[in-house]
Amino acid sequence: ILPPSWDELQQRLQRRGEDRPDVIDVRMANARLEVAQARHFDFVIINSLFETALFVLKTVVHSQRLKYAAQSRNRSQVFAELGLSQGSSP
Repeated sequence: ILPPSWDELQQRLQRRGEDRPDVIDVRMANARLEVAQARHFDFVIINSLFETALFVLKTVVHSQRLKYAAQSRNRSQVFAELGLSQGSSP
């Protein structure tokens, strides 16, 4: 989950009022290192609006549960009845 901008991330951290400025600086530095890894992610969600980001995150989680391997584990009886082996690709 990525921030919509660096400025917005810093403003959100400041508005929370939970961290000292030096702690926010460390968190921002850590965020830059983490965001730099985004190209390695399978999914990227931009958190511009919380409700939208949450909806997209739930969609990603749901889609992962529908993958063949997950379904074959969770619905093994159905897969066996259909002659599909557990964990194998279609």
